[in-house]
This record gives sequence, C-alpha cells and structure tokens, in this order.
Amino acid sequence: DFIFEIFSPPQRGPPMTSAAHASLKSISPSLSSLHTAYPHFYRPLLLLATMKAVVAVLVAALVLLAGVSAQNTRRITRERLAEWHDKLYGTINTLGAPGGGASGLRAWAMMNIAMFDAANLCDDRKYETYLRYDLNAIPVDLDKCEPLAAAAKAAQVVLDSLIPASTAATTKTNVQFSHLSQLTIHLGALPRNTKTNNGIALGAFVGAALIANRTGDGHPPNNCNNWPNAATPACPNSVPNATEWSKYQYNLPYFPGQPNSPGYPQVKPFAIPSYQDSLFAVPPPPAPGSAKYAADFAETFGYGASDPARSTKTPEKSDIARFHDGNFASQVGFAADWLSTSGVTVDGVDLLRGVMLAAISSHDAHATHWLYKYTHYNGRPIVAYRQIPSSLPTLGAYSDPNWFPTLTTSQTPEYPSGHSARSGGACGGIIKAFGDIPVNGVFRTVSYSSPSQGERTYSSVSQFCDEINNSRIWGGVHYRSATEAGADMAHRVTNYVFNNVARLSCDDD
Repeated sequence: DFIFEIFSPPQRGPPMTSAAHASLKSISPSLSSLHTAYPHFYRPLLLLATMKAVVAVLVAALVLLAGVSAQNTRRITRERLAEWHDKLYGTINTLGAPGGGASGLRAWAMMNIAMFDAANLCDDRKYETYLRYDLNAIPVDLDKCEPLAAAAKAAQVVLDSLIPASTAATTKTNVQFSHLSQLTIHLGALPRNTKTNNGIALGAFVGAALIANRTGDGHPPNNCNNWPNAATPACPNSVPNATEWSKYQYNLPYFPGQPNSPGYPQVKPFAIPSYQDSLFAVPPPPAPGSAKYAADFAETFGYGASDPARSTKTPEKSDIARFHDGNFASQVGFAADWLSTSGVTVDGVDLLRGVMLAAISSHDAHATHWLYKYTHYNGRPIVAYRQIPSSLPTLGAYSDPNWFPTLTTSQTPEYPSGHSARSGGACGGIIKAFGDIPVNGVFRTVSYSSPSQGERTYSSVSQFCDEINNSRIWGGVHYRSATEAGADMAHRVTNYVFNNVARLSCDDD
C-alpha cells in the first residue's frame, strides 16, 4: 500500500489509507504526526519519509563498511608494532649478531618486510608487496583474512628463524617462548574465526617465503683477514695494515684486534641493486693537506687531548656520546621508542610500510658503508694523533702521544661513519614516511649502551639524528667528514628505497 500510494498519479485527496499511514508511522513518527494534522498532503510526506529511510539505510551501510575497514587497520597500531620491535631487540641482543653490525639491521628489515607483506595481502593489496607472490598459490582466501593475525604470525616465524642452530637449548626455548607469547597476546585481541585462522596461515606462508628468499644471501659473512697474504676464495678479505699515521692501522697496543666486518658486503642488499652501484658511491675523504682535513683534525682533537688546557670535552657532550654509542641494533631501539612515544596516528598497512622502508634503508646504507670503509682505509683518530710527527706544518701541532677519547674506538677504518649511515637511513625513512615533527611534539628514547642516563627527549627526528652525528665527534672516534659522508650516502639510499619498494599498486587510485 505504501509503495502504491507513492507512485499513484499526483492528487490532493482522498486521505491516506490506514495501511499506508501505518507504514509512514513506522518509518517516521514525526511525519506521521504531520499527516494527522494535514491528512490531504500525504504524498509529499510519503516522499520525505522514503528519502529519509533510504538515506538512513545508506548511512548505516557506509558506517558498517568504514567500521569494518577501520577495525581491521586499527588493529595494527603503533603500540603493537612497538611490542614486536621490543621482542626483536631482545632477541638479537640475547643471541648476538653474527657477521657484525649490520646483522641486527638485517633482522629488523626481515621482520618488517614479513609483517608488511602479510598484512598488505590481507588488506586489499593497496601496495606492491616486497616479494612477488603467485596469488593462486597462496593457500588461504585473501578476501577473508585478518591483517593483524597475518602480520603477527609472520613476525613470529621470522624471529624464530634468527635463532642460530648452535644456540643452547635453554636459551632457544626462552627466546621462542617470548615470540610465541607475543603472538598469543595479539591473537587474543581477535575472535578465533575463519578470518583470524586465515590470517595465521597467511602469516606462516609469508614468513616462510621471506626466509627462503634470504637463505643463501651471504649471511653470516666470512669476516676473515688474510693479510699480509692476498685474498683467496677461502678467505676473501685482505685488509692492509698500514704504517702511515693517517691510514688504517690495527692490532696496536692502544688499538688492539683484527678488522671488524670486512666481509659484510658479501651479504645481499634488500633493495639497492648493489653496494658498488655508482648511485651510492662514497668519495674519498679529504686529503691530509686540505683545509677541510685540517678543520676536521682540529675539531676532533679536543675530544681526546691529554692536556686539559686543550681539551674541549664537557660532561654533557661525553654523556651524549655514550648515550648514542649503542650497538649493532640501536636503530631498532630507536624505532621502538619512536613508535611508543611519538604519538604517530598512522596505523595498519601504512604504518607497516613506513617502518619497513626505514629498516631497509638503514640496513642497505650501513652495509654500503662497509664497502667504502674497506676501500678508503682512513685512519682512526686514536692512531693519527698519537703517531703524527710534531714536525709537520699545521697538523703537527696536534701531536699527542697520550691522546685518548671518551668512547672505545671500533676496530674498523674511520671513513665513512657507520652510525651516520645506519641512523641516516632509519631517521630519513621515518621522516619520509611520517614527517619530522612528532604528533606529540616530542619523542623520547633510551640508550642500550648507557641505560643509567634514562631517557632523552627530542622535538624532531632530525634533531635526534644530528645529535648522533655530533656524538661520534664528541666521543673522539670520527672526524666531521666521516659523519657527513655517511649521512649523505644514507640519504641517497633512502630515496632509492622509497622510490622503488612497496609502491602503490597499479590498480589503486
């Protein structure tokens, strides 16, 4: 009756039938009241009622759809991603990082790639996946899949794969349990239904695919040193031990040990074509006779001078140097702290993508820096100031047989700076993905190498990264040019990664 009344030819009377009036009242009591007062104008009232009902249905449908989508993406929050970073940090610090500094960054990239690919496959495939998958070969229905379940399971699978076979049984059990407990916590937030089960299966599939992709990637590298003999297939590294004050020397009484990580460029990059690609080349350091070298030499000297009158050390700068000295995975800690405290509002696949690209940038920049350390063989300050002849013009004024810096110098060539490279990739990636200024106005981070200092607060990511670069000079382990070269190369690596990995899908508007 209601539909018949609406589509009947326009007329003023007779009054609405009782059945049509009942329908009107069920849709809109307010319009029914108007009809009671003005019974002969019921057709306009019917039209208004119908429009109101249709709009209400459409709004409800849109809210439902938006709610389902938002519910899926909001389940992958910054807090949950920070929790997986905490597990990763604990794992690599418990097990160590075979192969040197970039190994922790390799683990960081692997975990985030697996989480991104798994969630992205579940969530309409907005971006290109890192790995290329045959969608017909994936053993789950991607249209009925929970992204958080997929991402969490992928993280667990990858983290378990990082445990070396030689790990003691008790340690292995404890580490595996920490991964499983985190997975259980995240799955506990989800209903155990078909979507969740599909997500778990997809996460296991993606995690296994990534592990297969990195199997045979050259990790852990062969970091032997065959000097004074030439490199061989069995020992592909031969690091010259120089005698000149400005060149790299090792195994000295005040600078003991063999070169660290000369073989890391054997490990396959995640995104850049190769470490040797000219796009990422690091030019030679300033020559000892140049004005730039003289300025750098004068600056770093003050942070280890044995004469208090010539020292530029301050307690604050020394504390900052210790705070940022870190270890092979300090950037993972930075990411966890930034996620926890910055207030970033991006979530879901977009959040995973940004952090993944920062991790890849950090790894590939740091691995590239190893190539150029063992190309340029620049000497460390702790050797140069102790050995430089006092008779040399200008630079000889900085001769100091007892020169000693705040930080322990890594047994590697000086140039470029590894901290500046890997931090440049991490910081540059976070800035490109989420912006420089935290949503909260600040973010806070703590130090693996100096936890007793508590937290430090930063108003921008670039402020944090600038302080890292300064800390390497204040700690007496680098010259200014080394930090500039590391940061510059990292910037180029990061731009390449963001332009070539996980781009918007072709069918995405």
